Amino acid sequence: MAGVFSFFGIMIFTMLLRGYSWHSYIRENICLNRIPKHHGGNNLNEKRLIDLLNYDLSGELQAIIQYLQHSYLIAGVNRPQLHDVLEEISKDEMKHAEELAERIVAMGGKPTIKPRPIIEAKTIKDMLTTDLKGEQLALKDYAARIKQAEQIGEIGTSLIIENILVDEQHHADTFVMLLRQQK
Repeated sequence: MAGVFSFFGIMIFTMLLRGYSWHSYIRENICLNRIPKHHGGNNLNEKRLIDLLNYDLSGELQAIIQYLQHSYLIAGVNRPQLHDVLEEISKDEMKHAEELAERIVAMGGKPTIKPRPIIEAKTIKDMLTTDLKGEQLALKDYAARIKQAEQIGEIGTSLIIENILVDEQHHADTFVMLLRQQK
């Protein structure tokens, strides 16, 4: 509770110092993602968050390549359905990569172009299992990233990641259902 009062105290003090009205302060600082940052005992800062976002971006790049490769390698009766699903998910991952790269640049960083290692699999079941594990890792990482972004006042970044997390949960659910169909 004391943290809430100190946050509002800092906000009001800053507002009075700069001669802002309440409305203009909210518009310029909260709507434009410039909430006063907490300077507690942690070592998380914008530079570290950019590094973590680049790690996430490398995971998205990996997923794009891996899912496309898996979609090309699938053979058999279920190929059309599985190919289309993997191709669509890879397109979602491309959107995520673009969103992360844009956010990294907006925060003053440089987006990575290096994917994490591509995991090759031989059977459809192995492909889907590998892809599911990747989505589960992304869910864990993005849940942490939301908290980290909020911790340093990057509310806009947090909301972007929340939207990506929702897509990743859908992807994980899709892989679980596809795995249930495999014999």
